[in-house]
Amino acid sequence: MEISASNSTRNGGVLATLKHHLPLILCEIALLLSLLVLDRPLIRGDAVAYFMWTASIGYDFDMDLENQAEQFGELNTYMAIRNPQTGRYGSAFAWGQGIVLQPAFQVARLLNLLPTMRVNDDWFYALQRFPYAFSLLAMLQVNVMTMLSLALVYTLARRLGIAALPAAWAGLMTAWGTPLLYYSSIQPLYAHAAATFVHTGALVLFLFNLTAQRPLSWWRWLSNGLVFGLAALVRWQLALSIIPCGAVLLYFVIKKERHTTWSGLVALGLGFAALVWHIPYTFNWMFGSPFSTAMGEGFVSTPRFLWELLFSNYRGFFLWSPIALLGVVGLLIGPRRHWETRLILLSVIIAQVLINAGVETWSGGESFGLRRLTELYPALVLGVAMILSVGYTSVRRAGYVLTGVLALYGIVLLFAALIFSYFTLPEMGYVSKQPVDTVTNVLTFFFSPPKFDLIWPMMEHHFGWWAWSMPGP
Repeated sequence: MEISASNSTRNGGVLATLKHHLPLILCEIALLLSLLVLDRPLIRGDAVAYFMWTASIGYDFDMDLENQAEQFGELNTYMAIRNPQTGRYGSAFAWGQGIVLQPAFQVARLLNLLPTMRVNDDWFYALQRFPYAFSLLAMLQVNVMTMLSLALVYTLARRLGIAALPAAWAGLMTAWGTPLLYYSSIQPLYAHAAATFVHTGALVLFLFNLTAQRPLSWWRWLSNGLVFGLAALVRWQLALSIIPCGAVLLYFVIKKERHTTWSGLVALGLGFAALVWHIPYTFNWMFGSPFSTAMGEGFVSTPRFLWELLFSNYRGFFLWSPIALLGVVGLLIGPRRHWETRLILLSVIIAQVLINAGVETWSGGESFGLRRLTELYPALVLGVAMILSVGYTSVRRAGYVLTGVLALYGIVLLFAALIFSYFTLPEMGYVSKQPVDTVTNVLTFFFSPPKFDLIWPMMEHHFGWWAWSMPGP
């Protein structure tokens, strides 16, 4: 009888926990389904450069890309180039994803030995020089990381007193309404989804530490610094995020508030430096200077492309991902009691906008929307969640409707962009010359006249779990 009562209590506790987090569970299921429908396990474009690092670290345990350049052969068109000054292969692409994807890479090495993994070897070799198992496992790890990003920012929102429904809803709608969905499924081996996961982890851990109800040991802050350092290794510009975090922490240390200490501040900086030193060191090893890359001088300057970055019809962040503007507004008008969280996240957004507005190729080249701001996901989610948590019922209801509409817009734009990229090729017979992929051109081509009938013919052989074994390029 006692055992039965104990089991009943335990089961009741589990059910209560599941019910408590039901919005998150449902949103995670919806996110997973959307990923599976769009997933494409291919190493293409910039992903080749990132996977070179993955293979070099995973196979050779070094940073020398010569073996990988030889393996990718003619597919290595710009990803790794031999530097005449040093005689070494250099790459301007960050190598942090090569570290993050090691679990998938090492599991793929084992699974690749199984006969069942001999899936269209010639097809995958021609497109990516690696068997099916490697791109499949890496893609699945990216899927998991994106789902964890949603769970992490949900946990932070709950820590800040935001209810479960707005926290989970904001996470899902922001994933659908920004480039994160695209770069977690269609191009999962670009670095954006992995960087979003690590960046989210760094910010969430910092804000958890900052709002702790008791003094923390130095190793908690050291760990936090290491995660910030890893984020910088995955995407260089994410190194800027530690600046507002460190400044706010310094403020509380000086004020002797929030259980902060000088040892915690020093540990945060040491953890960050323990990984970031590797960037100038490796630049010097590859290019002969700790401050030079293959991009050349003048690649980064003042933010002269600020208007284009935010409002351009070509790649403007707020035109391609208008839910991002809602997130910024939410952080601006959020609760005053969370001023330090809002200040940090707004500063993170401003830093990424300014650094990317100063890059000559601000649009990101081949890109869905403004992909270089994908990593702002955690800040935008918190902003959207704050709007959905305002005191006025009418505003909250309007917020749910608006975020749903903006997420739907993001999904429609994603499909429209895919249709545009495939069917505006002159050989497809729709146009004689492929137009520029602005928002206007993409949506006009998709809706005038409607081309919904082209979605499945494109999806059937390119995207989704049904095409994993032979995805089109």
